[in-house]
Amino acid sequence: MDYYRVIMHPVSEFRRYGRNTLRGRWKNAAFVCILYLILGSFPQVLWDVLTDRIYLGAAEYTEEAVSGFYSFFIYSVFMLGMAAYFLNMSRGRQQNPLDVLNGFEYIAKAMGLAFMTLLFTLLWGILFIVPGIIAAVRYSQAFYILAEHPEYSVMRCINESKYLMHGNKWKYFFMILSFSGWIILSLIPLSVFEFYISDMEYSAWFNLAGTVLAVPLCWVNAYINASSADFYNVLIGKMD
Repeated sequence: MDYYRVIMHPVSEFRRYGRNTLRGRWKNAAFVCILYLILGSFPQVLWDVLTDRIYLGAAEYTEEAVSGFYSFFIYSVFMLGMAAYFLNMSRGRQQNPLDVLNGFEYIAKAMGLAFMTLLFTLLWGILFIVPGIIAAVRYSQAFYILAEHPEYSVMRCINESKYLMHGNKWKYFFMILSFSGWIILSLIPLSVFEFYISDMEYSAWFNLAGTVLAVPLCWVNAYINASSADFYNVLIGKMD
């Protein structure tokens, strides 16, 4: 990737870009995020309801391992699928919400990229929390790069992201940070629910209710993803 620029746009400009991208398409974008929420949490919720979290000995540890792998699998697929979906949306291309599942086409690379970025971030985070945050921001463009260039190797996507984010890390960090108010607001229903059930005996149905109450966060997630896709477009010179 030959293009490189230091972004001078104010953070508010990217939120405006994101709103423009979502104009008339909020429902579809939110549906994509809800799909991720459902697929990511439903198997665990179903298991909890069926077993009601009874002690299962070794089987319980097996369930936790399988659940962890499944979560990583879904995370990998949707990171790539959502990157491609919102990137296409930001460029005015017609999108079907189920296109987000196209991430399965490159599942091996998606999982490899997710593993390596998480590993590098964790290793930097061991030093201190700030290096970990900087590392996460440094690799933030890797899935957009893979979505646009599926022929690239995992390490090339990571290196290209590092190159693009040189001089732009704090701009991206403050852009994500600027959504904090919306995130807090969207989590109020879930927070109130958890406050009221905190003294109650655990029930597996609480997880299901918690998943439903997390749906408002999906609208904020769509807003963040659209703005982030526009940030990438500016980085590579496809938007001014």
